[in-house]
Amino acid sequence: MQTACLTAGIRRSNSRVASLYVSIVRAVRREQRVPESGRDPAYVSQLRRAENEWLAWRDSECKRRTSGYSGKLWAVPRTKCIAEVTETRATELDRVLRQAHRQ
Repeated sequence: MQTACLTAGIRRSNSRVASLYVSIVRAVRREQRVPESGRDPAYVSQLRRAENEWLAWRDSECKRRTSGYSGKLWAVPRTKCIAEVTETRATELDRVLRQAHRQ
């Protein structure tokens, strides 16, 4: 049950970040006039690496923050941590997207 709760929480948290990420990639590709089948611009490759590094950091950071919880109580605080940290990331990506639209 703990794992199912955590998985559902992560899925909800990731939804907004994933949507923003896809929008940024589309905006960059459109701005740089990259055809549908064309290779990603360097910025997109950097963003992909940064996003993967951020995901790994988020998971380890929330695990660290909630390491004092044991038994039946660990999933709720970890899910809250993931939601909080992911919302901060979504705000950052939203800022990047707005900036991309201005250019």
